[in-house]
Amino acid sequence: MQTLILLILSICLGSFIPCFAERRQKSISQKGRSYCMNCGHVLSPKDLIPIFSYLHCHGRCRYCGTVIPIMLPVVECLSMIVGIILALSTHTFFHGILLLFCFACLLLLSIDDWQTQHIHDSDLLLLACVLIIDTFFFGSHQWLSQLIGACLVSLPLLVISHFWPNALGNGDGLFMAITGFYLGYSDITTAFLIGTLSALCYALVLLIRNKASVKTALPLIPFLSTGVLITILAENIFFIIN
Repeated sequence: MQTLILLILSICLGSFIPCFAERRQKSISQKGRSYCMNCGHVLSPKDLIPIFSYLHCHGRCRYCGTVIPIMLPVVECLSMIVGIILALSTHTFFHGILLLFCFACLLLLSIDDWQTQHIHDSDLLLLACVLIIDTFFFGSHQWLSQLIGACLVSLPLLVISHFWPNALGNGDGLFMAITGFYLGYSDITTAFLIGTLSALCYALVLLIRNKASVKTALPLIPFLSTGVLITILAENIFFIIN
């Protein structure tokens, strides 16, 4: 039953977070029923089933025919995969819930940074609270490693953002400080390398396709979040294998 709850919750979060982010970006109230942002038609329950509704409607709104962004089913599928891994690998249900909300915070920060190049301090604070609680109950409590991890990557990023504010924002450094304290110096180094390499590969693809120039600003949080998520899930996958 706990496995099923984690799986359902993960898919629901994957469906909810993008909609929450879009409403917040457009200063639309989070209250009330979901509706199409193009025609304003209130969506029925069968329009809100993650993944299935997108496939059933062929990627379009049933009422006005507007194309639904492919990002929505992709995020829902990613959330389902994360939920399956956590359901099979976490020691306790509470630990799985905490890691699932960690994923939700990473997703929300990534969407905001990708679409607006801005992240909210409240989201960073929420991520910090979730990771601190998880560290307290389920962490290895290697405080020296965690303190080094909090400073190892974040301090250079904060220095860069101070002297070259157009290159990086303070949020990137704060994000790495929070996740670095949670992961420790070894894992945060791995996460940072994965994130920066994925960002570099993406930038090279854009340059090759003439979709960007060397002066184009690239949101970093989505790639750093990718590195952090892969690092966390890799440990859980290792647990499943063994």
